[in-house]
Amino acid sequence: MKTKLIVGTVFALSFSSVTMAESLVIDSKVPYAEDARVRDAVKDECELEQKFARFIKEYAENKGFTVIKSNDEKAKDVSKRLFVEIDEVRGSGGGAWSGGKMVHAVGKLTENGKTIGTFKVQRTSGGGAFGAFKGTCSILGRDVKAMGKDISAWLKKPKMKSYLGEL
Repeated sequence: MKTKLIVGTVFALSFSSVTMAESLVIDSKVPYAEDARVRDAVKDECELEQKFARFIKEYAENKGFTVIKSNDEKAKDVSKRLFVEIDEVRGSGGGAWSGGKMVHAVGKLTENGKTIGTFKVQRTSGGGAFGAFKGTCSILGRDVKAMGKDISAWLKKPKMKSYLGEL
């Protein structure tokens, strides 16, 4: 009898931890701010909007969030919503040979329409190991990957006017 009770309790606890994951709505792309300072070549070739959203989703899920895209029907039932915009990218052509590449973004977390946290996040990379053999888009991709990780950690304890990454 004790074995059944223990197994039942373990099953109930595992099931409740799965269903208790906090849901979060994000956009399928992280947009550029209207007045963003970004070279057209970066906008046209690097796909930072999609990469950034994908990394935020991946790392937030690793932190225990259930991430729902804003265009999903389920999104209307979720109280928490993350908004992020890229407002500056410094990434001249030439890969690592032309210097470090930087991405800066701003964001906020809302719950039931009320802002519960805001942040600025920035990362700069020279490409890491073998950076000299990487292109500008690849290096900028490293920046938004690190920023996705920064944001997902912040989501666990959001605060107003937070500075993430190397800020």
